[in-house]
Amino acid sequence: MYISDELLTQIADIQANADSQELVLHAFAQSVVDEVDKHQSDVEWDTARAKKSAKEEDEAKNKAALAAKFKDAPNTDDQKEHIEL
Repeated sequence: MYISDELLTQIADIQANADSQELVLHAFAQSVVDEVDKHQSDVEWDTARAKKSAKEEDEAKNKAALAAKFKDAPNTDDQKEHIEL
């Protein structure tokens, strides 16, 4: 488990001012819980987010493919405004 300098300083301060080791253990345990929660949220599969991400990637690929396909197409109507694909 990674312990930041800030957390280590906080735990040392608690230990210096605490009457018992229970407060130190509580501070350390809370940091462990926070770390586990962070990593769990990083690895949990979010179906809705995955579908949205896949859809956005597909749309970006399609947009790039269309832009590449029509990049050399002449603009025959100067009255129409340019539309970015």
